Amino acid sequence: MLDKRYLAFTKLVQTQSYTKTAELMFVTQSAVSQQIKTLENDLGIKLVEYHQPNLTITQQGLALADFINRQSVQEQQLLTDLRSTEAPTEIIFGATHSLAISLAPRLIAQLQENFSKVECRVDNTTAILNKIDQGDLQFALLEGNFDRQKYDSIVIKKEAFIAVSSSKNPLVDRNSLNVQDLLHETLILRENGSGTRDIFSDWAQSQNISLSDFEKSIEINEPTSILNLVEQNVGISFMYESLSAMELKSGSLKQLQLPSLNLVRDISLVYLKDSYFANQYQDLAQEL
Repeated sequence: MLDKRYLAFTKLVQTQSYTKTAELMFVTQSAVSQQIKTLENDLGIKLVEYHQPNLTITQQGLALADFINRQSVQEQQLLTDLRSTEAPTEIIFGATHSLAISLAPRLIAQLQENFSKVECRVDNTTAILNKIDQGDLQFALLEGNFDRQKYDSIVIKKEAFIAVSSSKNPLVDRNSLNVQDLLHETLILRENGSGTRDIFSDWAQSQNISLSDFEKSIEINEPTSILNLVEQNVGISFMYESLSAMELKSGSLKQLQLPSLNLVRDISLVYLKDSYFANQYQDLAQEL
């Protein structure tokens, strides 16, 4: 359990103001300043640079604030668990839009055997990680990039990342394509913050192209809509193979033969680093 000086420091990081921090903690501004100074002295590191009216949190300070926030979230989860005289009845997890279609239903079916309430919150990778930080989610199913210094993860499976088009697109008749062959197409992709978008952007950069190089682009935050548009031959898209598995099997979509797109990525169950519930998450992952 952390003392009130750490709480004062995290409030200061959030508000960027000694005055607002004092108001939130119902103490004087000088009391907050004194708490921060004694914390710095005890730790032997500089947390705050203050040259009125500008306040800057040092890199060491930001790292400490992140650690305190993670500890606070896990402390609350642990206390809730310890205070319960019965097994927990509710579980809340997150999933990206893509995995909400392909993987989350299987997990929900598994969880409902042990929990009376199962809640899956669907969002993009950035938003989901923020919700884990805040304690709103216990864990999440992610396919995107994340900070491995902040989060632990369990790889559930590996998944190919592919380019797809309608079976009516003339590109499907070609045995091998290069990036330049795609630029006249309309690119349909996810929004910024999604794992799928990040993976596409990283690959595009490795090929010395960007979104602006495509003739047209459409941005949608819902993968089912993307699949429908590609089926209608409105454009091409990039996605995980499992998301388009049914359409590929039926023949309404075809995988574009793009040798430079040779990507396989981890699909992971992600949670706060050093979580008290890590063993439970390991058990969940093994069942998927």
